[in-house]
Amino acid sequence: MSLKDQSLDLATKMIEKEHELERFCNPKTIHELISIYSQFIEYYSLKHDSKYLDIQNRMHKMLTKPEVLSALKSENSSSASSKKSSKVSQPSKSSKVLKSSQNKRIIKNSPKKTPAPEPNKHQIHTLPEVSTPEFNAFSSDPQANPDNIPNFSLNSEVPQLDDELQDLQAPEPPKSIVNHLPIKSEINPFSNFSNKSPNLENPSENDHIPPHFGTKDKDDMPYAKEIMMMRRQKSDITRKNIGKHFLPQVNGDKNSRSLKIMIDRHVLNNKNTANKAAAELKSQESALERRLASRQKIKLSKSMSFMSTKSAMDNFKCDLSELYIENDVDLKSNTVENEQCEKFEKKLEEIMEKNFAERALKIAEIKHKYESQMSEIEGMGDVMQMLIQQMKVNMKGEIDGVVGEYDKKRKELIDKLKAE
Repeated sequence: MSLKDQSLDLATKMIEKEHELERFCNPKTIHELISIYSQFIEYYSLKHDSKYLDIQNRMHKMLTKPEVLSALKSENSSSASSKKSSKVSQPSKSSKVLKSSQNKRIIKNSPKKTPAPEPNKHQIHTLPEVSTPEFNAFSSDPQANPDNIPNFSLNSEVPQLDDELQDLQAPEPPKSIVNHLPIKSEINPFSNFSNKSPNLENPSENDHIPPHFGTKDKDDMPYAKEIMMMRRQKSDITRKNIGKHFLPQVNGDKNSRSLKIMIDRHVLNNKNTANKAAAELKSQESALERRLASRQKIKLSKSMSFMSTKSAMDNFKCDLSELYIENDVDLKSNTVENEQCEKFEKKLEEIMEKNFAERALKIAEIKHKYESQMSEIEGMGDVMQMLIQQMKVNMKGEIDGVVGEYDKKRKELIDKLKAE
């Protein structure tokens, strides 16, 4: 399995266990989740990735939850009670066997067969010390008198007593019951990972963990709240050190990136404006060429129609001299009118083209002015965003004013041309 697949598998398991912990908070799920966190930290530390700090913070948050602390506390108390009950049950069994064997021996050696008195229930019976090495574990005094120890004569007449004494095993002395205290690896599972940044402070100097924590000869108090407070202080110090180390570099990169974005926007706006102006000029030139071509076509069609009419009359040998004279007069008058119309159209086109070019240039200047100002203050907060919206409204109003002004100027020039 590759490292990428392993990380995906660990991430899936971590999310599942976190959801399971939210639904059912039990010690088994907590230990499994701690194991997954440790594997994640080891994985990121091998890659020299700072994400292991996030996983560490995540585990600290999980361990500081009240339900997690109560579950761990109940687990410790239940394990301690089970150990205590198992230690207490073993001496009671051996005491019963010793009592039964003593009663049998007393009944056999006594001259009178009197019933043995019933033991008092409220009386505490002490076990006799036996001279065998197995039973010396009960002796609290190492200099005990061996004459006071009762002598058990084991012969073939009492085979049942031999079996009982052979089956009897010396119980272990009761041990002090100590709840489970976390060891160093559980307190700080990241102690094996060295600090990769030499400029950061050593966070272990600010640990301030109690000196008695983790020792087994101390009382069974877990010190959970104190440990979590120390861990939280340590994580805060580590986060501050990382911020001090990386913040200047991040700010420098951010400033250079913002300057680059502004320069790119200016260059892009200039390119768009130049492309629009070139497209407008090209469209004007193509429109002018189409108009000239249409005029030449009209002139050619008129001349062709006149020549065809004259050749047809010559074929029929008609005397059309008077008609020619009238046609010449009409043709002259038509040519004069056509020339006047052409002059009018030419002047009108010049007026329209000039007016349109000036208007387009003025609008482009206004747009460039406002867009450059808006790009400089863009992304600086809500107040600057409101200012950008107001600048867009002002730009639109100024463009509308320019369009109205040039339309009025064009109409005045056309009326003046018609009057001429």
